[in-house]
Amino acid sequence: MSQQYFHFTLGPVQSFVAQARRTRDFWAGSFLLSWLSAVAMQAVIKQGGEIIFPTVDNDYLAWLENKGQRKAPSQGCVPNRFKGGLAKVPADFKPEDVVASIQLAWKALYFTRA
Repeated sequence: MSQQYFHFTLGPVQSFVAQARRTRDFWAGSFLLSWLSAVAMQAVIKQGGEIIFPTVDNDYLAWLENKGQRKAPSQGCVPNRFKGGLAKVPADFKPEDVVASIQLAWKALYFTRA
């Protein structure tokens, strides 16, 4: 099986976070971007990929499926934008599945709020 690398960028971060008016808005925006990046990482892992950079707490990723062992995260610990973040993925890797997972997570958040 030949390997390839998948580079992922979630953005634009600055304009998204810059819309915050209060400290809690900055926190929420940062947490959302971190959460969406974690969703992307998990989609890579589910396809047999390996996250090379950055190193991520596996328990944090497990909380995305309510399987975390420690206290639930209260702040983002995944870089909310990691241009050049690398994932070693199998040759049959589907980047569109990563995009779909982020869109699904965003829609689930939006409709849960409504």
